Amino acid sequence: MANRIETRNARVVSTFIGKEDHGIPTCSVRLDYGGSVQSFGGWDLRHYGYAMIQGILDAVGAESWETLQGMHVRARCESTKIYALGHIIEDRWYAPEEARP
Repeated sequence: MANRIETRNARVVSTFIGKEDHGIPTCSVRLDYGGSVQSFGGWDLRHYGYAMIQGILDAVGAESWETLQGMHVRARCESTKIYALGHIIEDRWYAPEEARP
């Protein structure tokens, strides 16, 4: 059976900005759907840069990266991937694959 993209409510349980195993700068947001967790991110910030971080903050309505933890958000996702992160109430989304120059 093929995975189906759905919109799910979630709470941000942790965030990360730093370098992955090979020294590539990256960021991620870990979401809890109420019993299961999934990470959004892992993209190479050398290509996406600060625009990715700002896109996430703008979409979910956060003032800073540090205030993301504990926020309620929405995710457009399937079991293996999150495609977009959005505001819990308003129709604002950040989809990195659509935003990339």
